[in-house]
Amino acid sequence: MSKTDDIALNKPATQSSISRYSRGTAEEDARGANSETDFDDFAFHTEWEHNPWWQVDLLEEFIVEKIYLLNRNLCCAERLRHFSLLTSLDGEVWELIYQKADDDVFDDLPLILTGKCLARFIRVRLDGTNCLHFRRLRVFGRRPEADEGEVGSAPEFAGHEPGFAQDALKPGNHSLFVLSSEFISPLKIFCELHGLDEQIVRQSWGGQMLDIRGVSDRKFDGTINAIRLARRYGRFGNVFYQLLSSLIIARRLGCCELQIPQFDGGPTKLPVTVEGIKVTNWSDGAFVEPTLVGCLFAPVGLERFFWDFGARFASDTIHRYV
Repeated sequence: MSKTDDIALNKPATQSSISRYSRGTAEEDARGANSETDFDDFAFHTEWEHNPWWQVDLLEEFIVEKIYLLNRNLCCAERLRHFSLLTSLDGEVWELIYQKADDDVFDDLPLILTGKCLARFIRVRLDGTNCLHFRRLRVFGRRPEADEGEVGSAPEFAGHEPGFAQDALKPGNHSLFVLSSEFISPLKIFCELHGLDEQIVRQSWGGQMLDIRGVSDRKFDGTINAIRLARRYGRFGNVFYQLLSSLIIARRLGCCELQIPQFDGGPTKLPVTVEGIKVTNWSDGAFVEPTLVGCLFAPVGLERFFWDFGARFASDTIHRYV
């Protein structure tokens, strides 16, 4: 076994409860978070409860060296601000190895274990009362040697360590330690290019985190080719406002495509071209990269795209297409 293998991949998993957003039983729903499926948003979803948890059984004991957690990214990522990581050898007695107590909302969290952490079971527990959901959990480690002696755990939060990038976690690519420590998130590059506050852009869209997807290498220059709306529901006025906002931003950024879900009361005859921007459903056509993904209902953090230009374009669009 290579030291870069994901030892949690496709192993049995379960969770504390299921909800109306779950996919089957607790075991069926939980396995989404360590399967080969690449979910756009959440891989599983518990009920609203006190200290909900998700866990994986590695089926044998490993020395766990690195854990990589990808948060939900289209909605409600702030729910996972406070959580604990626990390990167990038998699934009954648990040891706390890491606890996140600050209020920062994260996209991805690499945790480096500097000691010898022997574990068979790994549990993510949300601390407080809420729903637990995230996109992916990867675990990296090795089988213990016969002469290693006493083991223990000494976790250390490492931020972006060399190789910890989302592309390294795509299905079929489990060679984690391949990128340099110069990796910068695409959204950070985008915000710096346009003079935006990254923290506001990430967190202030009505619970819908903005992200940039489809960047396959480190040559991203901040240019966005498409926008994908993530939120599928809302009153007609909210839907219309989101569509109008996204068209304004798409035109300001020079995007060639706007990808939208099937809204109740939304456009029915697609694709259609609006002011040179092709509007399509998610299911139509290939994924255009790089793509700004999220909810564009309340333009907090992106107001500068609406100054003068936005109002003029909105008026023209309403008179021409409504």
